Amino acid sequence: MIHETGYIYNDLKLDNILIGDDNDLPNSKHSLYKIRLIDFGLAKKYIHESGTHMPRKTESTFQGNLIFASKNTFNMTSNSRRDDLISLCYLMLYLVDGDLIFLENETEEDSNIEVFQQEKFDRIKRMKNKLTPE
Repeated sequence: MIHETGYIYNDLKLDNILIGDDNDLPNSKHSLYKIRLIDFGLAKKYIHESGTHMPRKTESTFQGNLIFASKNTFNMTSNSRRDDLISLCYLMLYLVDGDLIFLENETEEDSNIEVFQQEKFDRIKRMKNKLTPE
């Protein structure tokens, strides 16, 4: 639905998904299957007012979730609907399997958190760039 409004979401993760309604609301029994997204802070327009798609460009900063972001996001390419769908696939694989190949139990032994975060980003980027649909 968000894509129909001309926006991409850019921040799909479990924390941003709500399912169902409050039990005290009327018809709550029928709303158990409703899924809602929250936190649209990283949402961006992907369509100009004229109805044409925004051109591809190189982004200056990474915006998104390291775990579920597409390799295009890691490669600093402007996002499109495709990247939301790739994030959804990562999310569904995570829900089904409970793990993703590029996740590790990491310890922050390095006292420099910025170095640790950059190494984590680089490692996940390398792994996602090697992944194929198969």
